[in-house]
Amino acid sequence: MVRWVLVLLFVCNIGGVLYSSFFPSGVEGGVRAKKSMLTHETILLLDEAIASSVAVKYGNGKDSGSGFAQQSQLCTQIGAFRTHEMAEQVRQRLMTAAIGSDLKEVKVLSGLDYLIYIPPFGSKNQALRALRMLQAAKVQGHVMTEGELINGISLGQFTNRKQAEQLLVSRMADGYEVELKEVRKFRNDYWVEIHKDDLELLSDKLWENIHSKYKFVEKMDNLCDSTVAR
Repeated sequence: MVRWVLVLLFVCNIGGVLYSSFFPSGVEGGVRAKKSMLTHETILLLDEAIASSVAVKYGNGKDSGSGFAQQSQLCTQIGAFRTHEMAEQVRQRLMTAAIGSDLKEVKVLSGLDYLIYIPPFGSKNQALRALRMLQAAKVQGHVMTEGELINGISLGQFTNRKQAEQLLVSRMADGYEVELKEVRKFRNDYWVEIHKDDLELLSDKLWENIHSKYKFVEKMDNLCDSTVAR
């Protein structure tokens, strides 16, 4: 009987060893570790989602603020007037209605001229000698005294490009080294900019009276400009 008990205990020990070999306790630890990793990854993903949400929120707020800033930079203006005097008359008319305003001077591209010229010489004396030779050959021109073409010789400036090109070809045929340059022309326009605090005082009737006298002007919202006409 004792022998069978010993055999039974031996078999149990063998079974325990085999169970430990095939089903180690590390499996449970691995499962816990994996679960911990998943939990950590989930936390990271949640943090990223929250951060992304916050970024979008603040990003939209920034865009909205930018739009508000642009809107706040708009000013109601009346114009454009070609002369300072006319704009000042309208400003005085607004003043009689207790409406404050400023005059704004804006430089506007009005067109192009086309200059035919001989490139600048090394000095004014050289340019003058060349000019005398041109005049002796019955070619009209003058020495330019300022700008990037100083000490060059102007042979003519035209509003019509075709006429300028004709002279260019003619002078090149005579053996002169000539070039064509576009010259931008500007004019000054004047706008009456109404003070924002007084804008509500500009009634439709007052605007109609102004517009009936100056039919070419408009009332519009433009970007506020810091250039004040003097």
